[in-house]
Amino acid sequence: MDRILRRAHNRLSYRECEVLKGIAEGLSSKEIANHLCITAKTADNHASSICSKLEATNRVHAAIQGIAANIILIKNGRIVIGKGRL
Repeated sequence: MDRILRRAHNRLSYRECEVLKGIAEGLSSKEIANHLCITAKTADNHASSICSKLEATNRVHAAIQGIAANIILIKNGRIVIGKGRL
């Protein structure tokens, strides 16, 4: 599993990391879309891609996988994109 998460971390685009951050914050696709100035359909497409790359069964699982792989981090109670993606 660690190998899968490391590979996925390298394969997620920065935009996918932004969407994953929104998912981890509990935002809906519409809320993510508004925040990133994209359509809700595009946010859904990114979420599907993220789930596929992280081998996650749903958005919650993707957020957990993202945290486990340090793609997203929790710092001082805030969710941020991991340093590997900056």
